[in-house]
Amino acid sequence: MSLDPRIGNQFLKAGIDYGGPCFPKDVKALITSTKSVDYKFATLEVAQLVNINQRKLFTNKILNFFKVALEIKS
Repeated sequence: MSLDPRIGNQFLKAGIDYGGPCFPKDVKALITSTKSVDYKFATLEVAQLVNINQRKLFTNKILNFFKVALEIKS
């Protein structure tokens, strides 16, 4: 995929969350659309939940790191 100029290798480096502003919005819209026709798109719902939890996990790691670092210096 990295050889495809429309994708490139910069998009294959995973971060803590979705890449770009459109994907989270599109996932949310798809989940809402499927609910309106009584379909539970579990894969998208879980992907959304994982991404939300990844941000929380990262934030907690940063806060704990600085809490420990500040306690050591005190």
